[in-house]
Amino acid sequence: QAGPGLAPADEAGRSRRVAGVYADLSADLGERWFAQAATRYDHYSDAGGAGTGKLSARWQPAPQWALRGALSSSFRAPSLAQSAFSYSVANYGDGGVLSQVRTLPVDSEAARGLGARPLKPERSRQVGLGLTAQPLRGMSVTLDVYRIDVKDRITLSERFSSPALSALLPGVEGVNFFTNAVDTRTRGADLVAQWQGKAAQGDLQLSAAASASHTRIRRTEPLPAALAGLGVSGLPVGLEEANTLTTAAPRQRQVFSAQWTGAAWGGLLRATRHGKTTRVFDFGDGFTPTQTYGATWQLDAELEWRPTRQWALAVGGLNLTNRYPDRSSDDIAYFGNLPYDVLSPIGFNGAYWYARARYSF
Repeated sequence: QAGPGLAPADEAGRSRRVAGVYADLSADLGERWFAQAATRYDHYSDAGGAGTGKLSARWQPAPQWALRGALSSSFRAPSLAQSAFSYSVANYGDGGVLSQVRTLPVDSEAARGLGARPLKPERSRQVGLGLTAQPLRGMSVTLDVYRIDVKDRITLSERFSSPALSALLPGVEGVNFFTNAVDTRTRGADLVAQWQGKAAQGDLQLSAAASASHTRIRRTEPLPAALAGLGVSGLPVGLEEANTLTTAAPRQRQVFSAQWTGAAWGGLLRATRHGKTTRVFDFGDGFTPTQTYGATWQLDAELEWRPTRQWALAVGGLNLTNRYPDRSSDDIAYFGNLPYDVLSPIGFNGAYWYARARYSF
Protein backbone atom coordinates (compact mmCIF):
# COMPACT_ATOMS: atom_id res chain seq x y z
CA GLN A 1 0.00 0.00 0.00
CA ALA A 2 1.58 3.25 -1.15
CA GLY A 3 0.25 5.48 1.62
CA PRO A 4 -0.67 3.77 4.89
CA GLY A 5 -1.81 7.15 6.23
CA LEU A 6 -3.73 6.74 9.46
CA ALA A 7 -3.48 3.37 11.20
CA PRO A 8 -5.23 2.08 14.34
CA ALA A 9 -2.05 2.82 16.28
CA ASP A 10 -2.45 6.51 15.40
CA GLU A 11 -5.71 6.82 17.31
CA ALA A 12 -5.45 9.21 20.24
CA GLY A 13 -7.84 10.52 22.86
CA ARG A 14 -7.21 14.04 24.13
CA SER A 15 -9.27 16.53 26.08
CA ARG A 16 -8.79 19.87 27.80
CA ARG A 17 -10.64 22.32 29.96
CA VAL A 18 -10.55 26.02 29.13
CA ALA A 19 -11.63 28.91 31.31
CA GLY A 20 -11.36 32.59 30.53
CA VAL A 21 -12.34 36.00 31.79
CA TYR A 22 -12.12 39.36 30.04
CA ALA A 23 -12.89 43.02 30.60
CA ASP A 24 -13.37 45.82 28.07
CA LEU A 25 -13.56 49.56 28.67
CA SER A 26 -14.16 52.16 25.97
CA ALA A 27 -15.00 55.84 26.06
CA ASP A 28 -15.24 59.01 24.00
CA LEU A 29 -12.52 61.33 25.24
CA GLY A 30 -13.99 64.50 23.85
CA GLU A 31 -15.47 65.10 20.42
CA ARG A 32 -12.49 63.83 18.43
CA TRP A 33 -10.93 61.06 20.53
CA PHE A 34 -12.14 57.52 21.15
CA ALA A 35 -10.11 55.09 23.30
CA GLN A 36 -10.43 51.45 24.25
CA ALA A 37 -8.64 49.18 26.70
CA ALA A 38 -9.23 45.46 27.02
CA THR A 39 -7.67 42.60 28.94
CA ARG A 40 -8.36 38.90 29.27
CA TYR A 41 -6.95 35.83 30.96
CA ASP A 42 -7.28 32.30 29.60
CA HIS A 43 -6.27 29.07 31.30
CA TYR A 44 -5.87 25.71 29.54
CA SER A 45 -5.68 22.61 31.69
CA ASP A 46 -2.86 21.18 29.52
CA ALA A 47 -1.03 24.33 28.41
CA GLY A 48 -1.23 26.74 31.32
CA GLY A 49 -2.58 30.26 31.24
CA ALA A 50 -1.66 33.76 30.22
CA GLY A 51 -2.97 37.27 30.30
CA THR A 52 -3.27 39.42 27.18
CA GLY A 53 -4.32 42.98 26.54
CA LYS A 54 -5.12 45.61 23.95
CA LEU A 55 -4.93 49.39 23.82
CA SER A 56 -6.43 51.28 20.90
CA ALA A 57 -7.37 54.83 20.03
CA ARG A 58 -9.04 56.75 17.21
CA TRP A 59 -8.58 60.45 16.45
CA GLN A 60 -10.94 62.23 14.06
CA PRO A 61 -9.68 65.76 13.37
CA ALA A 62 -12.21 66.23 10.55
CA PRO A 63 -15.51 64.55 9.62
CA GLN A 64 -14.01 63.05 6.46
CA TRP A 65 -10.97 61.28 7.88
CA ALA A 66 -9.48 59.76 11.03
CA LEU A 67 -6.34 58.10 12.38
CA ARG A 68 -6.39 54.89 14.42
CA GLY A 69 -3.82 52.76 16.17
CA ALA A 70 -3.60 49.70 18.39
CA LEU A 71 -1.14 47.75 20.55
CA SER A 72 -2.05 44.22 21.60
CA SER A 73 -0.73 40.87 22.73
CA SER A 74 -2.06 37.39 22.01
CA PHE A 75 -1.80 33.86 23.33
CA ARG A 76 -2.58 30.67 21.39
CA ALA A 77 -2.37 27.28 22.98
CA PRO A 78 -1.27 24.36 20.77
CA SER A 79 -4.24 22.57 19.27
CA LEU A 80 -5.02 19.04 20.43
CA ALA A 81 -4.17 17.77 16.94
CA GLN A 82 -0.73 19.41 16.99
CA SER A 83 0.03 17.63 20.27
CA ALA A 84 -1.36 14.21 19.37
CA PHE A 85 -1.27 13.86 15.57
CA SER A 86 0.60 10.95 14.01
CA TYR A 87 0.78 9.76 10.42
CA SER A 88 2.74 7.42 8.14
CA VAL A 89 3.85 7.62 4.52
CA ALA A 90 5.43 4.68 2.72
CA ASN A 91 8.66 5.37 0.84
CA TYR A 92 11.14 3.38 -1.20
CA GLY A 93 14.57 3.97 0.30
CA ASP A 94 18.01 2.89 -0.83
CA GLY A 95 17.96 -0.28 -2.90
CA GLY A 96 14.16 -0.14 -3.27
CA VAL A 97 13.55 -1.16 0.34
CA LEU A 98 10.06 -0.15 1.49
CA SER A 99 10.15 1.95 4.63
CA GLN A 100 8.05 4.55 6.42
CA VAL A 101 8.30 8.25 7.09
CA ARG A 102 6.54 8.92 10.40
CA THR A 103 5.03 12.06 11.86
CA LEU A 104 5.33 11.39 15.58
CA PRO A 105 3.11 12.81 18.32
CA VAL A 106 5.26 15.31 20.14
CA ASP A 107 4.42 13.73 23.51
CA SER A 108 5.13 10.15 22.38
CA GLU A 109 7.97 8.13 23.88
CA ALA A 110 9.72 7.93 20.49
CA ALA A 111 9.57 11.69 19.93
CA ARG A 112 10.76 12.49 23.44
CA GLY A 113 13.66 10.09 22.96
CA LEU A 114 14.67 12.11 19.89
CA GLY A 115 14.65 15.39 21.80
CA ALA A 116 11.08 16.61 21.22
CA ARG A 117 9.68 18.76 23.99
CA PRO A 118 6.05 19.43 24.97
CA LEU A 119 4.60 22.22 22.87
CA LYS A 120 4.42 25.66 24.43
CA PRO A 121 1.72 28.21 23.61
CA GLU A 122 2.47 30.76 20.94
CA ARG A 123 2.71 34.34 22.18
CA SER A 124 2.54 37.34 19.92
CA ARG A 125 2.59 41.11 19.96
CA GLN A 126 0.91 43.30 17.37
CA VAL A 127 1.16 46.98 16.55
CA GLY A 128 -0.93 48.69 13.90
CA LEU A 129 -1.59 52.17 12.55
CA GLY A 130 -4.35 53.12 10.16
CA LEU A 131 -5.93 55.96 8.23
CA THR A 132 -9.60 56.14 7.22
CA ALA A 133 -11.09 58.69 4.85
CA GLN A 134 -14.33 59.51 3.04
CA PRO A 135 -13.17 61.71 0.15
CA LEU A 136 -16.49 61.48 -1.74
CA ARG A 137 -20.09 60.73 -0.90
CA GLY A 138 -20.58 56.97 -0.67
CA MET A 139 -16.84 56.32 -0.86
CA SER A 140 -14.46 55.16 1.88
CA VAL A 141 -10.74 54.43 1.88
CA THR A 142 -8.71 52.71 4.61
CA LEU A 143 -4.98 52.15 4.86
CA ASP A 144 -3.51 50.02 7.65
CA VAL A 145 0.10 49.06 8.34
CA TYR A 146 1.02 46.47 10.94
CA ARG A 147 3.72 44.35 12.51
CA ILE A 148 3.17 40.98 14.19
CA ASP A 149 5.88 39.25 16.24
CA VAL A 150 5.22 35.60 17.11
CA LYS A 151 7.35 33.87 19.73
CA ASP A 152 7.60 30.06 19.90
CA ARG A 153 5.65 29.61 16.67
CA ILE A 154 4.31 26.10 16.24
CA THR A 155 5.34 24.44 12.99
CA LEU A 156 6.18 20.99 11.69
CA SER A 157 9.86 20.13 11.83
CA GLU A 158 11.98 18.99 8.94
CA ARG A 159 12.19 15.27 8.21
CA PHE A 160 15.05 13.79 10.24
CA SER A 161 16.87 10.75 8.92
CA SER A 162 20.14 8.89 9.39
CA PRO A 163 21.30 5.26 9.44
CA ALA A 164 21.51 5.36 13.25
CA LEU A 165 17.94 6.68 13.52
CA SER A 166 16.65 3.92 11.23
CA ALA A 167 18.46 1.36 13.35
CA LEU A 168 16.79 2.80 16.44
CA LEU A 169 13.35 2.73 14.79
CA PRO A 170 13.33 -0.33 12.50
CA GLY A 171 11.39 0.13 9.27
CA VAL A 172 11.37 3.91 9.64
CA GLU A 173 13.44 5.95 7.18
CA GLY A 174 12.63 9.39 8.62
CA VAL A 175 10.55 11.17 11.26
CA ASN A 176 9.26 14.65 12.05
CA PHE A 177 7.13 16.24 14.75
CA PHE A 178 5.68 19.60 15.72
CA THR A 179 7.96 22.05 17.47
CA ASN A 180 8.24 25.61 18.84
CA ALA A 181 11.57 26.08 17.11
CA VAL A 182 11.12 29.51 15.48
CA ASP A 183 10.14 33.11 16.16
CA THR A 184 8.74 35.11 13.24
CA ARG A 185 8.03 38.74 12.37
CA THR A 186 5.45 39.77 9.78
CA ARG A 187 5.20 43.28 8.39
CA GLY A 188 2.38 44.27 6.09
CA ALA A 189 -0.05 46.84 4.77
CA ASP A 190 -3.68 46.68 3.62
CA LEU A 191 -5.37 49.24 1.37
CA VAL A 192 -9.16 49.07 0.81
CA ALA A 193 -11.36 51.41 -1.21
CA GLN A 194 -15.16 51.05 -1.43
CA TRP A 195 -17.99 52.92 -3.18
CA GLN A 196 -21.73 52.43 -2.71
CA GLY A 197 -24.46 54.01 -4.77
CA LYS A 198 -27.50 53.51 -6.98
CA ALA A 199 -27.29 52.00 -10.47
CA ALA A 200 -29.87 50.41 -12.81
CA GLN A 201 -32.64 50.62 -10.20
CA GLY A 202 -30.54 48.73 -7.68
CA ASP A 203 -27.69 49.08 -5.20
CA LEU A 204 -24.15 48.87 -6.54
CA GLN A 205 -21.02 48.33 -4.46
CA LEU A 206 -17.54 48.57 -5.95
CA SER A 207 -14.42 47.64 -3.98
CA ALA A 208 -10.71 47.33 -4.53
CA ALA A 209 -8.30 45.86 -1.99
CA ALA A 210 -4.56 45.36 -2.04
CA SER A 211 -2.39 43.69 0.57
CA ALA A 212 1.35 43.19 0.91
CA SER A 213 3.20 41.36 3.66
CA HIS A 214 6.62 39.94 4.41
CA THR A 215 7.44 37.29 7.00
CA ARG A 216 10.93 36.47 8.17
CA ILE A 217 12.30 34.07 10.75
CA ARG A 218 14.03 35.87 13.61
CA ARG A 219 15.20 32.86 15.65
CA THR A 220 15.65 29.14 15.09
CA GLU A 221 16.45 26.67 17.83
CA PRO A 222 19.42 24.34 17.39
CA LEU A 223 18.99 20.66 16.66
CA PRO A 224 18.21 18.55 19.76
CA ALA A 225 21.28 16.82 21.13
CA ALA A 226 19.62 13.40 20.85
CA LEU A 227 19.21 13.81 17.09
CA ALA A 228 22.71 15.20 16.66
CA GLY A 229 24.00 12.16 18.48
CA LEU A 230 22.29 9.95 15.87
CA GLY A 231 24.13 11.66 13.04
CA VAL A 232 21.31 13.99 12.00
CA SER A 233 22.47 17.41 10.79
CA GLY A 234 20.79 20.72 10.05
CA LEU A 235 18.12 22.61 11.99
CA PRO A 236 14.69 21.56 13.30
CA VAL A 237 13.15 24.02 10.85
CA GLY A 238 15.24 23.97 7.70
CA LEU A 239 14.74 25.05 4.10
CA GLU A 240 11.36 23.46 3.39
CA GLU A 241 9.55 24.50 6.55
CA ALA A 242 11.16 27.95 6.51
CA ASN A 243 9.89 28.34 2.95
CA THR A 244 6.37 27.35 4.07
CA LEU A 245 6.44 30.13 6.67
CA THR A 246 7.92 32.85 4.46
CA THR A 247 7.63 32.71 0.66
CA ALA A 248 5.35 29.76 -0.17
CA ALA A 249 2.30 32.06 0.07
CA PRO A 250 1.87 35.21 -2.07
CA ARG A 251 3.32 38.38 -0.55
CA GLN A 252 0.97 40.52 -2.61
CA ARG A 253 -2.71 40.07 -3.42
CA GLN A 254 -5.22 42.39 -5.10
CA VAL A 255 -9.00 41.91 -5.20
CA PHE A 256 -11.45 43.91 -7.34
CA SER A 257 -15.17 43.26 -7.00
CA ALA A 258 -18.54 44.62 -8.11
CA GLN A 259 -21.82 43.57 -6.48
CA TRP A 260 -25.25 44.69 -7.66
CA THR A 261 -28.53 43.97 -5.84
CA GLY A 262 -31.94 44.70 -7.33
CA ALA A 263 -35.51 43.89 -6.42
CA ALA A 264 -35.40 40.32 -7.76
CA TRP A 265 -31.93 39.92 -9.27
CA GLY A 266 -28.40 40.25 -7.98
CA GLY A 267 -24.90 39.54 -9.15
CA LEU A 268 -21.27 39.47 -8.10
CA LEU A 269 -18.14 39.76 -10.21
CA ARG A 270 -14.70 39.44 -8.58
CA ALA A 271 -11.17 39.42 -10.01
CA THR A 272 -8.25 38.38 -7.78
CA ARG A 273 -4.57 38.62 -8.54
CA HIS A 274 -2.42 36.22 -6.52
CA GLY A 275 1.20 37.35 -6.41
CA LYS A 276 4.18 35.17 -7.22
CA THR A 277 5.37 32.48 -4.84
CA THR A 278 8.64 30.62 -4.38
CA ARG A 279 8.93 26.98 -3.31
CA VAL A 280 12.08 25.32 -1.96
CA PHE A 281 12.56 21.59 -1.54
CA ASP A 282 15.30 19.68 0.25
CA PHE A 283 15.75 16.12 -1.01
CA GLY A 284 19.01 15.59 0.83
CA ASP A 285 22.63 15.30 -0.28
CA GLY A 286 22.65 18.99 -1.17
CA PHE A 287 19.84 18.70 -3.75
CA THR A 288 17.58 21.69 -3.01
CA PRO A 289 15.57 22.59 -6.15
CA THR A 290 13.81 25.97 -6.10
CA GLN A 291 11.04 27.25 -8.35
CA THR A 292 9.24 30.60 -8.51
CA TYR A 293 5.65 30.54 -9.74
CA GLY A 294 4.33 33.61 -11.54
CA ALA A 295 1.39 35.77 -10.48
CA THR A 296 -2.05 34.43 -11.44
CA TRP A 297 -5.44 36.06 -12.05
CA GLN A 298 -8.66 34.40 -10.87
CA LEU A 299 -12.16 35.42 -12.02
CA ASP A 300 -15.26 34.53 -9.96
CA ALA A 301 -18.92 35.37 -10.63
CA GLU A 302 -22.40 34.66 -9.27
CA LEU A 303 -25.94 35.45 -10.46
CA GLU A 304 -28.87 35.23 -8.05
CA TRP A 305 -32.64 35.30 -8.68
CA ARG A 306 -35.23 35.76 -5.94
CA PRO A 307 -38.64 34.71 -7.31
CA THR A 308 -40.28 35.17 -3.89
CA ARG A 309 -39.33 36.66 -0.54
CA GLN A 310 -38.43 33.19 0.76
CA TRP A 311 -36.63 31.65 -2.21
CA ALA A 312 -33.27 32.57 -3.72
CA LEU A 313 -31.68 30.62 -6.59
CA ALA A 314 -28.10 31.19 -7.68
CA VAL A 315 -25.53 29.89 -10.14
CA GLY A 316 -21.89 30.81 -10.09
CA GLY A 317 -18.33 29.77 -10.58
CA LEU A 318 -14.84 30.12 -9.19
CA ASN A 319 -11.87 30.48 -11.52
CA LEU A 320 -14.17 30.86 -14.53
CA THR A 321 -11.30 31.16 -17.00
CA ASN A 322 -10.04 27.72 -15.93
CA ARG A 323 -6.60 29.00 -14.97
CA TYR A 324 -3.93 26.65 -13.66
CA PRO A 325 -0.67 27.51 -11.91
CA ASP A 326 2.67 27.15 -13.68
CA ARG A 327 3.67 23.54 -14.10
CA SER A 328 6.29 22.32 -11.66
CA SER A 329 9.74 21.57 -12.97
CA ASP A 330 10.87 17.97 -13.39
CA ASP A 331 12.96 18.26 -10.23
CA ILE A 332 9.90 18.75 -7.99
CA ALA A 333 7.10 17.07 -10.00
CA TYR A 334 7.76 13.67 -8.44
CA PHE A 335 8.09 11.87 -11.80
CA GLY A 336 5.05 13.72 -13.16
CA ASN A 337 2.70 12.65 -10.38
CA LEU A 338 2.46 16.21 -8.99
CA PRO A 339 2.50 18.50 -12.06
CA TYR A 340 1.18 21.45 -10.02
CA ASP A 341 2.31 22.73 -6.65
CA VAL A 342 -0.03 21.61 -3.86
CA LEU A 343 0.23 25.02 -2.15
CA SER A 344 -0.75 27.07 -5.20
CA PRO A 345 -3.16 29.86 -4.18
CA ILE A 346 -5.35 29.25 -7.24
CA GLY A 347 -5.44 25.50 -6.68
CA PHE A 348 -4.87 22.85 -9.32
CA ASN A 349 -8.44 21.73 -10.18
CA GLY A 350 -9.32 24.43 -12.70
CA ALA A 351 -12.80 25.96 -12.88
CA TYR A 352 -15.42 25.15 -10.26
CA TRP A 353 -19.14 25.66 -10.97
CA TYR A 354 -22.01 25.51 -8.51
CA ALA A 355 -25.76 26.05 -8.07
CA ARG A 356 -27.45 27.02 -4.82
CA ALA A 357 -31.04 27.16 -3.57
CA ARG A 358 -31.87 28.97 -0.33
CA TYR A 359 -35.18 29.14 1.50
CA SER A 360 -35.66 31.66 4.33
CA PHE A 361 -38.36 31.31 6.97
